[in-house]
Amino acid sequence: MAKNRQWTEEDDGRLIELRTAGQSTPQIAKSLKRTEAATASRISILKNRGAFDADRHYQNDKPRVEER
Repeated sequence: MAKNRQWTEEDDGRLIELRTAGQSTPQIAKSLKRTEAATASRISILKNRGAFDADRHYQNDKPRVEER
């Protein structure tokens, strides 16, 4: 994996697409050829910017089980 590679708009778009499709941080990192730490950090940044609700379906990076 490349060191200190900048995130592009395409990378962000793909990250958002994969996360909203329900993929975990490790799965996304592998798809984007990024470290898990870099991917988790970018998810947090995008969430803070309001780009998407990164944790709508996740709790502690595990699929959230909705109580009925």
